[in-house]
Amino acid sequence: MSSSELPYPSSTTPKFRIAIAGGGPAGLTLAAAIARFNDPTAPVAVDVYEAGPTIATVGAGIMVLPRTQSVLDHLGLAAGLMRDVDPAQRELPNGIRFRKSDQEEDGYDCFHLFFPESAVLVHRSVLLETIQAGLPPHSLCNLHTSARIVSYSSEHGNPLVLHLSDGSARTADVLIGADGIRSAVRTNLLASYQRLVDVNVPFVEPTWTGTVAYRSLIKRERLEAISKGHQAGRMQVMYCGKDKHIAAYPIARGTLVNFVAFYSVPGGEGSKFDGKWVRDAPIEEVRQRYVGWEPDVQALLACLETASAWAIHVVENIPHIAMDNVALIGDSVRPFTSYDVSLELWSSQAHAMETHFGAGAGLAMEDACILARLLTNPLTTRESLKVALETYERSRLAEVRGIFQTTRRVRDLYEFGVDRPAPKPGRENTDTPSQNAQWMTDWAENVRRAWSWEWQREVEELWVEAEQMLTNDAQAPDAVRQLQSHL
Repeated sequence: MSSSELPYPSSTTPKFRIAIAGGGPAGLTLAAAIARFNDPTAPVAVDVYEAGPTIATVGAGIMVLPRTQSVLDHLGLAAGLMRDVDPAQRELPNGIRFRKSDQEEDGYDCFHLFFPESAVLVHRSVLLETIQAGLPPHSLCNLHTSARIVSYSSEHGNPLVLHLSDGSARTADVLIGADGIRSAVRTNLLASYQRLVDVNVPFVEPTWTGTVAYRSLIKRERLEAISKGHQAGRMQVMYCGKDKHIAAYPIARGTLVNFVAFYSVPGGEGSKFDGKWVRDAPIEEVRQRYVGWEPDVQALLACLETASAWAIHVVENIPHIAMDNVALIGDSVRPFTSYDVSLELWSSQAHAMETHFGAGAGLAMEDACILARLLTNPLTTRESLKVALETYERSRLAEVRGIFQTTRRVRDLYEFGVDRPAPKPGRENTDTPSQNAQWMTDWAENVRRAWSWEWQREVEELWVEAEQMLTNDAQAPDAVRQLQSHL
């Protein structure tokens, strides 16, 4: 049964009302998951507040990893994702092909990372439309556009008051922030935490990672005309080089190639980024960054028609992602990639992390699914919401922080950083696979280990653990709160 078919009696009174700030992958998944797991006799009501005039479908490609596909599968939405996939592409090699490409002659394959199941490569709009299809056309689930939550206030025992940018106010029993890396909900939550503990909480503002990403979409037809059978038109390829790497893969039923080219400034991590976080980039600027790279890369660069540059920022060391009746999901939990919130391309905020796994949206959707299971659990009532949110924090914060740290290490791998430098040319000043066999073996093993989080745990296993935590916490809520106050 789809969430739109759930049998809510017309007279049903919700046990409590949730406000979700942000209508991106995290916010929409939370709303869809609550609709999916709701108890028809005591449902949770949801209001999604999206700052933009519509649910944003701009953007480019996205890799939906198997772990994220399982989230959609549990929500009964996985089939909708496949409409953007050419049936012929499903027979192509899965995983990611890694190449050493920072040389004028042909590069070479270093490693092929295979996933247990194939990732689905689609345009971001397809993912959002797939999730939005899980929202029921019912008064218990409402989507409000042009509605930006800028702050909230609360008094003990009363509902939260949500203050919107147009000056209006709404109420809710619980507020979930999924409103981007420059999240107003996160800012308010941490300000409340500062007042509670009477200490300054650092690292509230996003910081630059030292990396900029160029994004573009390439017409497959044009790429074929320049380089017939180009591998990026058939599968995901990662072109690696010193301080730079490029990800390219087919989307839109094979008619487009998603192109994301990264460059990192040595010593730039943690420094202030001067200029706009997101801007249009001249094509010649992008091409100049990769002068001297292999012919496969030059073919991609020759096909660029437009490009944008994104300064990658992160939010680090968040002490809490839940406080009282407010919690964060997505980009502010894990220390995710800062794509500018003004464009509403990403709308999650609990773990702003770097994008080198392409997994930020997927992890935000995991947050949402697990939180939905806790909020719709029979043990969770209006009076015990704080316990459910504390349980969510304990179940997710350590997990995603670990993945965040691994994301940083994998960037150094892709870009031949200090710990994993590039192989050196041989005596004839050439760089070939045969000369670097041991280097490739060691490098490949490190990449495989870095990616292992993707297949080590199932989403269902994670939410079962969280629900068991909730059962234990509900039996001793005072002890749990006392423990949390010392974390």
